[in-house]
Amino acid sequence: MINSTEAARHSSAASRAEEVASAWIEQRDRGDWSPTDQSQFDTWLAQSLENRIAYCRLEAAWDRTERLAALHAP
Repeated sequence: MINSTEAARHSSAASRAEEVASAWIEQRDRGDWSPTDQSQFDTWLAQSLENRIAYCRLEAAWDRTERLAALHAP
């Protein structure tokens, strides 16, 4: 069973992972993505399960947002 301290630590790590994941998504979408960026991203992604989950969640949300925006384009 997870105690409140462990739950808070996990929540904090997940929150931080989402912040970093959003920065990666933003950087990728700016169009200046380099092989070095890809290498650093791959390293970050491999560091923890929280990183992979955060990235997948935000990437899926971003894709849905882009599809919805395309539906409403004039």
